[in-house]
Amino acid sequence: MTDSEPSSFLSDLDVFLRGRRSDQPEGSYSARLVTDPAFAQRKLMEEAFEVCLELQAGEIDKAATAEEAADLVFHLLAALVGAGVAWEDVEAVLRDRHGRPARHSTYASETAEQAAVPPAPTTAASEVHP
Repeated sequence: MTDSEPSSFLSDLDVFLRGRRSDQPEGSYSARLVTDPAFAQRKLMEEAFEVCLELQAGEIDKAATAEEAADLVFHLLAALVGAGVAWEDVEAVLRDRHGRPARHSTYASETAEQAAVPPAPTTAASEVHP
């Protein structure tokens, strides 16, 4: 981050969680997240699922979706801190990808690879049951 850019709350939260990792106050939920990878992964998957549930609702509850998204981002950041990945590194990747043509993105490469795989052969019902 340059001096001209505003501080990101996520950067501040990253610093807080790094402190939890080094201090490990007894009974701290966030300290457990950054020191127990299996726990952090379970919570991250749970929160991602809850966001998906909110997003698939017929009528989106924006407040509930924002709360679940905040939980997801918090747990993602905690898991990253536990893995030694700085939030600023994630931001740097996003900045690098921003504005890049889609043909150069990871997603576009995966989509092209998937498209290149021929579909599995199907068996007609008449071939299975004479």
